[in-house]
Amino acid sequence: MPHQGTWREAATYRDALESHVPLLAFSPELGPGRARVAKEPPTPASQFPDAASFAEVSPANVVLSTLRLLDPEAQGNAPRWELRLYETAGRAADAVVRLASPVGAVRETNLLGEPAHELGKIEVDGSQLRFRLPAWKIVTLQVTPAALRHHDLHEAAPPRERVAPRDLPPETASQFDDARGEPYYHAHGGNGNETILSFQGRADMSRQIHRRDLLRAGAAAGLAAGVAPAVFGQQKPKTLRLGVVGVGGRGTHLLQLALGADVEVPALCDIKEPHLNRAVGIVEKGRGGRKPEGYSKGPKDYLRMLERDDLDAIICATGMQVHAEICIAAMRAGKDVLSEVAAAMTLDECWGLVRAQEETGRIYMLSENCCYWPHMLMVRKMVQDGLFGAITYAECGYVHDCRGLAFDGEGKLTWRGEMARDFEGNLYPTHDLGPIAKCLGINRGDRLVSLVAAQTRHDAIYDYVAKRFPEGHPAREVRFKLADSTSVLLRTAKGVLIDQRFDMYSARPASGPYHALQGVKGSYDSRLKSIWIDGRSKGRAWEPQDNYAKEFEHPLWTKLADKAEGSGHGGADFFVVYDFLETVRNGGPAPVDVYDAAAWSSIIPLSGKSLAEGGTVQEIPDFTNGKWETVKGDAT
Repeated sequence: MPHQGTWREAATYRDALESHVPLLAFSPELGPGRARVAKEPPTPASQFPDAASFAEVSPANVVLSTLRLLDPEAQGNAPRWELRLYETAGRAADAVVRLASPVGAVRETNLLGEPAHELGKIEVDGSQLRFRLPAWKIVTLQVTPAALRHHDLHEAAPPRERVAPRDLPPETASQFDDARGEPYYHAHGGNGNETILSFQGRADMSRQIHRRDLLRAGAAAGLAAGVAPAVFGQQKPKTLRLGVVGVGGRGTHLLQLALGADVEVPALCDIKEPHLNRAVGIVEKGRGGRKPEGYSKGPKDYLRMLERDDLDAIICATGMQVHAEICIAAMRAGKDVLSEVAAAMTLDECWGLVRAQEETGRIYMLSENCCYWPHMLMVRKMVQDGLFGAITYAECGYVHDCRGLAFDGEGKLTWRGEMARDFEGNLYPTHDLGPIAKCLGINRGDRLVSLVAAQTRHDAIYDYVAKRFPEGHPAREVRFKLADSTSVLLRTAKGVLIDQRFDMYSARPASGPYHALQGVKGSYDSRLKSIWIDGRSKGRAWEPQDNYAKEFEHPLWTKLADKAEGSGHGGADFFVVYDFLETVRNGGPAPVDVYDAAAWSSIIPLSGKSLAEGGTVQEIPDFTNGKWETVKGDAT
């Protein structure tokens, strides 16, 4: 598209969007027609009367991609609208959104509908919202009008010839014949810096138009200029094209979950041909004979796969040591990413992930399934609602005898064994720390600031090796840096103390991740599956956590528990894949984002450094670059 100056100065993105998704409008005088693009002067064929806009957005580098009614069946005068906006030019913007009626409440959310606090202060002035939108940032807002009366949606207009747009549903088009008013809808470009979505009708109109009809009318009108018709729920979601790097046991499991969610899989990659051939066969069988291309020519062959232009996103399910390099390359190749845990092994890799995501604007999500366990989502909601009071202390741990996973069937080290040979510290921190961090609002009002680590001896792993392998076997020569058990104490900026244990080699039955919280008013311990709330629990006795399950059940589990059943890790694996695909379809933000991934994964190198230096305190970087400080309110 020819333009003067740089593409940023010329607002080329906005112009291209208006060219490819032209504004369509309905006018009482003209009937259905195509509105002028924002920068064209008005003509008799494109001049529309003034109207009250559903949404006007400025400046030009801020685009409104979603406008939808969250609860169209709800009764009463306070419906909630969801707006999703994003910055297109790589420059932070002072965004202004003007809505149809005065705003009663606004909150930032993630895709789960949970509170998020990445923007900082959102100023509300009547019907206007003002906030600072960072470069490339995608933000979701839920808005409740102060009072939604029918005449709030339009201004007085003189009587006009009644024209029913031909594309409206019959039940909506019939309303244009009502003698008490002539409603119509249109979308139009404003002064060149705005995206405007409008409704107009007579001020004395007494007949209510059902909100569902409003959505149908909007979709039929092709409301555009940054408001995609699909967001009104009238178009089938785009079929995503997904690639998987690493199709061993875990990668194949995630691949199968994705195949059940209407994705195409054009390409797969694994360094082991038997794994690759198995996964190719699974896709071929599940997609009517469509065979994905395989990549297995060495450990860097994923780079060839990333050159494809028929991939929207990838899942990275390789060994942990290469998660970061693959995900960084994928984002820089224009692909969205779901990464298995942990995200990175070094601080440089953590920062590399953050920079790649910020500079490319691609979606990065960490596949931390424990955050989706129903009891942890329940406890998070209880924390948000203040039942525990201010949180002062947390415990978490990953205690699971994994010695058998250090070697393969031939006695060679697996990637887990190589990691234990090469690194010391907490090497698997996210399953236990992730849900606790979500409860504490880490990176959303608080952050991890420091840690110190200590460890036991290395006895149990050598005892296992001696029992499994005979004298003279090469496995007996391996020296492991990883101790049997490692403890890490972390502090947050708000003074919360977190006691984290990592034990992958002690001889004991598996217990998996555990989580505990202590607040001023109550306590939770997953090892006891129990809760105690001062003033609510009877006496000083623990209550079963199930007593609170119905009251604080997360909507995801209410809606999709049947589909999640049997998907692995108590159903949480389903929600990881589901949420990632929904995040990509909706343009973000990721519920477990790159800042979470970097902060949680930084425990690996920093705990190792603390141990190497004799138990010194290590500062944890602020990967958000100060964004966490602007947050108001409780944890997310």
